[in-house]
Amino acid sequence: MHAPNRRRFLQWFATVAAVPWTRTALPALGAVAAATAAAQTTEEEAPPPEVGPWLEIVKQRWGRTLSPDDLKAIGDNLAWTARSGKTLRALSLQNADEPDVVFRAERPVVEK
Repeated sequence: MHAPNRRRFLQWFATVAAVPWTRTALPALGAVAAATAAAQTTEEEAPPPEVGPWLEIVKQRWGRTLSPDDLKAIGDNLAWTARSGKTLRALSLQNADEPDVVFRAERPVVEK
């Protein structure tokens, strides 16, 4: 297995960010992704401790309009966010690490 680095993490992060879109736009692919994720998760992990206070804030502000299923989905999303942040903070960057994307502003070409 490769050593973790920022590029691999961002590639993984982009893949994970695309999963909700694939589930709605491509139901077959979403079913495959869901089955793969379910097969990889052998046991339910306990949510990180910071999720409790975050979820309590959500309940206080929007609890009247959210169903229990909505709160469960939000709690799962908050847990995923906390785990992703922990993973990102665990990566050590070297002084020579550069961003994957280099932005260059160029003037548009206008034909006369």
